[in-house]
Amino acid sequence: MSKNIQIIKKQIIYRCRHTGIKESYYIYQKTILKNLNKLNFNDLSLLIHFFNEISELDIINILNKKKKIPKKYNNTIRKIIDD
Repeated sequence: MSKNIQIIKKQIIYRCRHTGIKESYYIYQKTILKNLNKLNFNDLSLLIHFFNEISELDIINILNKKKKIPKKYNNTIRKIIDD
């Protein structure tokens, strides 16, 4: 299980660092990457789905608390942004 968690963390780190938008990189660094170790396996898996299902702009707005978090991701995203 620990090996699986490390693989998912690496995927998330890669996704956060290779966005193509400087602003999103800084936001991801201040929120997601900073709080990555707070997340369990299920949260990490949901975060991967979050990146795949939500557009870059919507993710930025959610992390900046300008847009409502989709219900399915609420608990996971709250762990990240309610620092």
